Amino acid sequence: APEPAVVNAVLARNRALFEENRDRGGKEYTISAVPMTPHDWKKHFQPFWGALQSAKREHDPDDVLAAGVRVFR
Repeated sequence: APEPAVVNAVLARNRALFEENRDRGGKEYTISAVPMTPHDWKKHFQPFWGALQSAKREHDPDDVLAAGVRVFR
């Protein structure tokens, strides 16, 4: 089994790399390598976040699509 300290260190490093990439304008990254928060997704989808939220509410009111990715919660 993986050591929790090693897993936490890898996740922290992944987060630092993700933020550096995002801050430099990068948009391609492996989402499973970094636990993404709704704030992360909002920044990722700017400037289209508002339109995306509206479309999600209109076309997926039961939150069926991509529920496991947790973009909106």
